[in-house]
This record gives sequence, structure tokens and C-alpha cells, in this order.
Amino acid sequence: MPENHTSRRRMTESQAALVLLLPFLATYALFLVYPFFRGIWISLHDWNLMAVAFNPDAKEFVGLHNYIRVMWGKNITWDVFIRPALQFIELLGIGASIFHRRIGWVCNVTAVALAIAAILPFVLPGFHPAEGGRWYDRRLWPTVGNTLIFVGFMVPGVVVSALLLAVALNREARAMSAFCTLFFLSQILSVTVVTLIWQIIFSPLRADCQHH
Repeated sequence: MPENHTSRRRMTESQAALVLLLPFLATYALFLVYPFFRGIWISLHDWNLMAVAFNPDAKEFVGLHNYIRVMWGKNITWDVFIRPALQFIELLGIGASIFHRRIGWVCNVTAVALAIAAILPFVLPGFHPAEGGRWYDRRLWPTVGNTLIFVGFMVPGVVVSALLLAVALNREARAMSAFCTLFFLSQILSVTVVTLIWQIIFSPLRADCQHH
């Protein structure tokens, strides 16, 4: 009987924990998990947001075409002798690896590795943009750079400020109420509200600070 009572108590506690977690899990799935996979699904389509808003069928499935266009480019073609001098040297490397294998200077694995190392530089230089084409999307690297700058400033800034604020809240001082207010501002004011406040402050039409 005691064992059954203990197992029932554990099941009850597990069920209670699951019930308490359900609101968080539902919110997390609705606002984070679902948008993440929805964004991946949208990226596989030629999707005009305004057109789809009025006509849900105004989209076309294109698979990985958007990723290829952004990271690889458009109208990329391949020619055999686009860089003949470099490719001739690479052909000599392929012939040298075969010759060394024939005379027994290298083993099979080494000969295959040398041949692949010579074939890849022979094939890759043959890719080039055709007329009207270009390598990758012109917005790719500026976007990547902006993301890295944002992460580089945001992550250390948030970690350092949170650590300093935690240390300040752990002390008894007269300014404790001010520190508590700063601490809870991030929970009270959302990013959208703060953005709108700063937009109003720096607006040339509505802000007085622009004239001082």
C-alpha cells in the first residue's frame, strides 16, 4: 500500500506539473515554434504577402530556388575552358597523381585524394555568371553583416547589463527602488512600445528635442 500511495502521488505531481506547463508550452508553440516552421514553409514559395493576403492561392512553390538565388546567384552557367591556364595546370596535377600511382609511389587512397583535389579546382572555376547574371544576392552580405553587428553588440550588452543589475539588486542601498524599477521595466514595456516611444521622440514632426 505505501508503494502504491507513493506512485499515485508521483503521478499526481507529474500531472499537476504538466497542467501548469501547458499555458507556457501553448504560448511557446504558438508564438515561436509555429512561426519558425511557417517561415521555412513560406521561404519555399514565391510568396507575395500583399497578394496572398487577398488571394491565398497567389503563391507558387519553388522549393530551394530562393535559397539558391540568395546564396549561389542567378543565371550561373558552366564552361569547360573558362580559365584555360589554371585548368591546364590542374589537369597536369591529375596526370601526375595517376602517374605516381602507376609507378607505385603512392597508394590507391592517396592517388584518389590527389585526383579529387585536382578535379575540384578544375570544375569549380568553370562556373561563372552568364549575361544578366550575378553571384549571390546583393543584399546577402549586408544582411549577414548587420546581423553579426547586432549580435556582437546586443549579446554582450545584455549579459553585462543583466549581471551589473543583478549585483546592484543584491545589495542594500537607498537606490534599491530605482534599481528594481529598471529591472522590471523590461517586463512591463515591450520592444514595440519602446520603439514607438523613441520614434515619437526623434520624429521631426512631433518631437521637441529636435529643435534644441
